[in-house]
Amino acid sequence: WRGESLSLEVTGSIFARGARVVSHSRDDAHTWHRAIGQVTGIQLQTMRRALWLLALVLWRADGFATRAGPSLARVARRAAPAPTMRARKLGLGEKKKKKSAKTVTLSQVPGITAPADGKLKGWALDVGDGSARLCAATAGGRLRVLASDCSRCNWELEKGDVRVFDDGPAVVCALCGQAYDLASGEPGAVVEREGFDKWVSGLARGAPTTKPARPQDVVRGEAREGNVFLDLSAPLFARAAKGR
Repeated sequence: WRGESLSLEVTGSIFARGARVVSHSRDDAHTWHRAIGQVTGIQLQTMRRALWLLALVLWRADGFATRAGPSLARVARRAAPAPTMRARKLGLGEKKKKKSAKTVTLSQVPGITAPADGKLKGWALDVGDGSARLCAATAGGRLRVLASDCSRCNWELEKGDVRVFDDGPAVVCALCGQAYDLASGEPGAVVEREGFDKWVSGLARGAPTTKPARPQDVVRGEAREGNVFLDLSAPLFARAAKGR
């Protein structure tokens, strides 16, 4: 290698079959090696830039970049099918508006007074062509008003008494012993009485005219400074006005 340098020269492409050994001087060999190095360096720089560009493209793709996914609401909107023409005409695709709470207006009813706490009182109010019979009770300082006639035996509830149960105060029918919640009018348990009243209650429950207990109509009412205010728009008054 001191005098001359041997190199392998490939004729044609890199797939060429022929190759021969050519003698070059050391300077020519150095020049050739530098040229090869410059070409190789350019190729390496080009490959490096291409790799950086590829990495940048992949970074912006889903596989590498961290992107915020679509919200559940957006996914639901995309998944929800569009309403058909018939559904749009019928308004099936529109969201239902929440019903606003009904405003109840209480009107003063002259000529009646609220019962004492824990007591019952019966009222008969003339409405249109009929009369509305009510049973009023005061429990815990609040006025409660129900339809007077017991739905089971048709006896006047104001002739009964007020009892306090675990779920709240109730009025108990004096004849059949059926209890009704004063707040909702829902029928509850049957109260068993003692002695003669128990015998009468048994007869009333076994009478042919006795029916299954139903919820009593409830009328919202308030007592203010000795005056009674009632909701005159209650269905009970509408039926009484028609004589029912």
